[in-house]
Amino acid sequence: MFDDLQAKAGSTGITVVPFALKSPNDLDDMFDAIAAQRVDALQIISDPRTSDLGGRIAALAIAHRLPTFSNNLVFVEAGCLMSYSASLRKILHRTGYYAKKILDGANPGDPPVEQPTGLDLIINLKTAKALGIEVPPTLLARADQVIE
Repeated sequence: MFDDLQAKAGSTGITVVPFALKSPNDLDDMFDAIAAQRVDALQIISDPRTSDLGGRIAALAIAHRLPTFSNNLVFVEAGCLMSYSASLRKILHRTGYYAKKILDGANPGDPPVEQPTGLDLIINLKTAKALGIEVPPTLLARADQVIE
């Protein structure tokens, strides 16, 4: 995922600087390193090891005046600025559909793999205000959910 992001960002003139979180105990040091690099924003690449760190990540990002975005709504619900990702509700609905088919006797290898059919944009206005960011009304109008 990182390589894809770096390749696409480079063609737009955006520089991507990787920061790897090895342990939850390293969060403070990692944010100090991020601040020292004077980055403009932080993309949190979703990882099961960081899902429960959303609140700490959001608090540190706000303390460092750093806008954050992710492909996981867990982070925006915890206080990060925004997420843009496949609709979790639609994914869970389809998961239930497949689970029922399998429980009814279908071979688990038979159903086709599906790509997500909808994306959700979620914006946390409380965080935007804390960072002094004014979110354009046109972007708010396009959001699937706005946290106030």
